[in-house]
Amino acid sequence: MKNKTLGTVLHYFLESVRASIMNSKFDFFSYYFDNMEFSKNTKLLDVGCGGGKLIKLLSNKKDGLFYGVDISKGMVNVAKKTNADLVRHGKVRIDEASVLNLPYEDDTFDIVTAFRTIPLWPELTHSVGEIYRILKKGGVFVVINSYPRKYDIKWRNFVESDSTDGFVYLFKSIGFNHIKMDTKFIKNWIFIKAYKQG
Repeated sequence: MKNKTLGTVLHYFLESVRASIMNSKFDFFSYYFDNMEFSKNTKLLDVGCGGGKLIKLLSNKKDGLFYGVDISKGMVNVAKKTNADLVRHGKVRIDEASVLNLPYEDDTFDIVTAFRTIPLWPELTHSVGEIYRILKKGGVFVVINSYPRKYDIKWRNFVESDSTDGFVYLFKSIGFNHIKMDTKFIKNWIFIKAYKQG
C-alpha cells in the first residue's frame, strides 16, 4: 500500500510538471507534432499518460483516435475526467496497464509517445520492446524527456553512455531502423523519434 501511495504521489508530481510545460508560452509540442501527418484513421498511444493533458492537447488539434495508458488507477481516472467529452464521443480511450504488458494487439498504433515517463519504466529493454510490438510498420515512437539531473545517477549514466548513443543502441537492438535524436533544440531536453521499419 505504501508503494502504491508513493507511486500515485509521483504520478501527480510528474503531471504537475507536464501541465506547467504545456501551459508555457513556448509550445514545443508543435516542433514534433505539427508537421506529422494525421488522418481520421491515425492511432496514437501516450504511454504513462498521467492526467491525460497531452492527449487532450493533441486530440483537440489533430484527427485520429487517441489512447492513453497508465499504471496508476488514480491517474487513469483523472485522465478520463480530463477527456470526458472525447471519451464519450469515442475519440479518446484510457486504459490501466503496465508498459511491460500493454493490452493491445501487434501492429496497432501509428504513433506512440512517452513524455517524461521513460526513466520510470521497469526493464527498459522489455518495455521498449512492447512499444515496438504494438507499433505498425512505418510507425514512430516519440520520446520527450528532460535531461537527467546530477543526482539521478542511473538515468544519467544511461543517457550519457557514448554521448547519448545508449538510446540509439537500445532502439536499434530492438528493431527500430531509423532514429532521430535532438539534444540541442531546448537546453536540458531530449527529443527522439524512432521509426519501425515499414
